[in-house]
Amino acid sequence: MPIYQPFEAWIKQTFLTTGTTHTVSPTTTKIKVELWGGGGGGGGGGTAAVSAGIGRPGGAGSYAMKVFDVTPDASYTYAIGTNGTAGGPGATVGGTGGNTTFTVSGVTVTAPGGTGGNGTAGVTTPQCYVGGAGGALSTNGDVNGAGEPGHTSIVYSGTDGCGGRGGSTTVGAGGAARNTQGTGNAGTGNGSGGSGGVTLNGGSTTSGGVGTVGAILVTEYGQIFSSAGTRFPNLILNNVTVYVAGTTHTTGRNTILLEVELVGGGGAGGSCDGIVSTVTCSTGGGAGGYARKVFTVTPNTAYTFAIGAAGVAGATGNNPGGNGGNTTFTVGGTTVTAFGGEGGLGSIGAATTLIQRGGAGGAVSTNGDVNAGGMPGEYNVRQGVTLVTGTSGGSGPWGKGGIANTSVVGNVGAGNGTGGGGCASVNATNRAGGVGTIGMIVVYEYELS
Repeated sequence: MPIYQPFEAWIKQTFLTTGTTHTVSPTTTKIKVELWGGGGGGGGGGTAAVSAGIGRPGGAGSYAMKVFDVTPDASYTYAIGTNGTAGGPGATVGGTGGNTTFTVSGVTVTAPGGTGGNGTAGVTTPQCYVGGAGGALSTNGDVNGAGEPGHTSIVYSGTDGCGGRGGSTTVGAGGAARNTQGTGNAGTGNGSGGSGGVTLNGGSTTSGGVGTVGAILVTEYGQIFSSAGTRFPNLILNNVTVYVAGTTHTTGRNTILLEVELVGGGGAGGSCDGIVSTVTCSTGGGAGGYARKVFTVTPNTAYTFAIGAAGVAGATGNNPGGNGGNTTFTVGGTTVTAFGGEGGLGSIGAATTLIQRGGAGGAVSTNGDVNAGGMPGEYNVRQGVTLVTGTSGGSGPWGKGGIANTSVVGNVGAGNGTGGGGCASVNATNRAGGVGTIGMIVVYEYELS
């Protein structure tokens, strides 16, 4: 009986951050490509007498995954998304990150770059600023995600404020937020956004932080041979299936191993109860948790699963958003569960200061080889009758939460397993939060060569 390990199914991995052409190995017949777009740059902070200028952070690049059949020893073209440039000193917008692409046989997978954060002029009254949008939904992938937006920035007065952090990816952290005078922080890793520059008390204008370049991870599958030309038995990826609906997966006639990835449903944003001469804002819903598991399975056999439902928005008024549903996959007596995110909190109009937490991310998943919780929705801030923002929903590995806003209904997230955004209202307008997005399962099947 041959001895093998599940994660030795691939024969080579290459992480690309430069270049334009990738040549696969002489025995490679299939590849999995994972792409991240470039991160947006942070905006600059402007100034005026005894004022604060808080640049907005840049959004993260999007994610995509695609499995291709390829020709051994052939070359394939790609492009790495450029990093978004920093917004210059003053109220200057940060640059948008570039798109990352990979092309095989006329099919181009594209992971868009994140949007740069706007620059802001110096002000003396409380303000909330929404960060740069994360990259739009990717195209032509088996999985098409979207990038996390930059987080909300706040001015409390002409001498006090705090910038939001840049959007993050699974391979890079957004530039850290700052609450002191100075240049915005650059993102780290790949595909992450820079934070905005901060100018306080009429100080010198500041620049934002730069975003980071995109990246591609290429995983190759094929036969493994010894130096003498003897072929070793090894696992080969034979199929990938993405589920956002259904209840049963049937393995192929030669499949002996499954690798499954799951994300729970995202929670909805909370709703708002408007009252005359006041402002109100609710919080974003949490993202679903993530799990990954490798199972030994039987060919031509059906296995059951469930896709976590999207959290539904509560009725307009002071009502929480609905929770996202759990995503599960069962083999034998083992059920892997990726929990849904919690709905965001509702809010009622008032002229007092209010800070509320966002909806909790899904709890840490269970029974996976990898078990992770979901990202929570952003907290909100209301100060008097002028400072208000409905905050972003939690983002996940396959999508971005509904982006924050300062005067409308909550925004819906993009991709899968993300939280809906909170709403914001001035005077007597009731508004609903944004709905979450449904969970998803990706199933990879392997056979023994």
